[in-house]
Amino acid sequence: MKRKFLAAKENLADKINEIAEEHGRTVFSIVNEALDAFIRANEWGKDLTTILDNARILEIARNSGMVLIPEPLHERLMESASFDSKMKEYWRSSGVVFGKYLELNGIKDLKKVERILKEVVGVNPDISISSERLVCISPRLGEKRSEAVAIFLEGVISSMGLEVVSREVSKGIIVLKFKREGES
Repeated sequence: MKRKFLAAKENLADKINEIAEEHGRTVFSIVNEALDAFIRANEWGKDLTTILDNARILEIARNSGMVLIPEPLHERLMESASFDSKMKEYWRSSGVVFGKYLELNGIKDLKKVERILKEVVGVNPDISISSERLVCISPRLGEKRSEAVAIFLEGVISSMGLEVVSREVSKGIIVLKFKREGES
């Protein structure tokens, strides 16, 4: 088997050496595994950082109690469900739990939260978060799902120490304005 020399930063090479020793592997096998993963990611049109970030998002979502279901089924369930105060509380508490999981995983930056919410809300939403407002637009969200997602997002926002001061929710459009709890 032919081999080639690859250069790496000293701190990275040292860390790979440590990992190899911890796991009873060779540096050669770890480097080849990493290069193979890089090539596969490239073939998918992705980079490894994006793939790892998405895997982390999925893990956080699963650990916070979320499940994947087909979108048409979810829409059908939402449209046929009674949307009473108990159901609203489930959506809100799910948002709070998800927000706490983000915090426990060191994710507090609003732009990172924005990216994660784009993944977990589904329906390919356009979400933007600033220090005072969250906007979620998705034409694929029905009326009840828009309300459910808004309540979920309110839970996430409240878990971050923010208080929703106004909300506008209509089919496919959610606008939440908020402030730090305790501010006037």
